[in-house]
Amino acid sequence: MGDFVFDPRVFILSPFRGCPNCGREDSYGVLMIVGVRYTPRCRECWHSDHYPLPPLNKKVVYLDQMV
Repeated sequence: MGDFVFDPRVFILSPFRGCPNCGREDSYGVLMIVGVRYTPRCRECWHSDHYPLPPLNKKVVYLDQMV
């Protein structure tokens, strides 16, 4: 049976941009989105930051069947 190799970089998703720590292009992507913030991480140097998500601006009108 072959060895299982887990690569945690598969969880870092696009859109990718340049890393502010190591400067590598197309390696700084979205690791997770939780609650009201998101966390990007570099696939090369593992640098992470936390940024707030923009506030929601929802306006929904529900119409009943009798309208």
